[in-house]
Amino acid sequence: MGTFNFALDSYKAIRVRSLRKDTNTVGFTVSVVGKGAPITQTKFMGDHGNGSKQVNFFFGSIEVADTDVVRIAYNITNRGGSRSETAALIEDGLHKLVSTGTSGVLGEIPIIGGALKEVADWVVENTWGKIHANCDGPVAVASYSFTGAELRSKIGTHTDHHDGIDSAAGCGKNSIYEVTWRIS
Repeated sequence: MGTFNFALDSYKAIRVRSLRKDTNTVGFTVSVVGKGAPITQTKFMGDHGNGSKQVNFFFGSIEVADTDVVRIAYNITNRGGSRSETAALIEDGLHKLVSTGTSGVLGEIPIIGGALKEVADWVVENTWGKIHANCDGPVAVASYSFTGAELRSKIGTHTDHHDGIDSAAGCGKNSIYEVTWRIS
């Protein structure tokens, strides 16, 4: 049995999805499978161009047995409109993401980088249906699954690189984001 902390510290927009600014909402969730509902935080980050943004999500003192399975997921989505609706959609999508899969340990789910399109399509289909014909869409989505024993080898700070999915005509080029998270 160990006690772990999970954090999503920041992200960096190297190239935003829209022409000039993205309107981002961030969600972060941690689930100890079979030990209650996932815990989730969401935050509206507002309009911003390229550059770094501090998120500062933190879940502390989570007890995990070596045989427990822990799933961690995050989603950053550029979406105008209702802040509360966007946050609810992201939270729903994250809960579905950490609840899916086969029984047992999934290992790292390969949904960062080049496979972002597949997971983004899944998130869109399983949360709000269709992305509107504008620049809305996920810019960074990842999910990880570890046993409690594996968590010890994952202690530290991690940075994921996300090449975005195709942007609609009239938007900017495909986004490029980096997300920094950690386990302690």
